[in-house]
Amino acid sequence: MDSAGGARRDAFPRDVCAPSGVAVEVAPIGRLIDAPEASSANRPGGFSLLEMMVVTVILIVASISAPIYMTAVVRAREAVLADHLF
Repeated sequence: MDSAGGARRDAFPRDVCAPSGVAVEVAPIGRLIDAPEASSANRPGGFSLLEMMVVTVILIVASISAPIYMTAVVRAREAVLADHLF
């Protein structure tokens, strides 16, 4: 730990031996966040086709089920009112 109480960046191992015996470099999490390729300026904007398809399916299901649900609520209220009449 450094004098401010936080973890030092050089406290993490640099080289780790993988199961196959090949040396793999391990970077601390702070480095991954600070990496320039992780910035939003380099990422393409917008939504993927899969995201748009999921949203479309959810909207279709909601547009079909909402009127059915409202009809069921009205019928249930009518049934309760009819039961209380007699």
